[in-house]
Amino acid sequence: MISRLRTLFSKKGFSTLVTVSKAVHDAFLRTLAAQDLFVIAATQSEGIDANALTRENMLAVIRAALERDRENQKTRYSLFVYEEGGRRRLPFFTDGEHAQTFCGEYSKARNRIFPFMVLQMKGQLLGKAFSSCDVVVMNDKSQDERNLSADEIAAARRMWK
Repeated sequence: MISRLRTLFSKKGFSTLVTVSKAVHDAFLRTLAAQDLFVIAATQSEGIDANALTRENMLAVIRAALERDRENQKTRYSLFVYEEGGRRRLPFFTDGEHAQTFCGEYSKARNRIFPFMVLQMKGQLLGKAFSSCDVVVMNDKSQDERNLSADEIAAARRMWK
């Protein structure tokens, strides 16, 4: 057992660990690149105070906000990035259910309704948005939440050209 630990932490063992770790990261990123992922389009809305509106008025306000955002997307396209703890976070999701969970949790935490537009895209395209944030989070605000490491983000930028 001790000899295995020595080997593991020796220069040779460490380089083997780094190689395995890099291979695992690269395989993970290749899988993500090929998948259909879900993202949220940037919104101009500051959120809607649901307490001040009737159900009918609220639906009309949400529709108007979505239409305004849809028109903005025609001239300028960007992804939703939000700030938490002083860091800009870019959420993306492996399925629509995780995206819905995020939308609900984000709105609940701010006690406002946000007219989010969830979009589906190939994972490979996501790498272009990494420069606009400090943290990239897969399945944000869910039990399956996972922050991409700095090494994974750097590798994704390299691989997803």
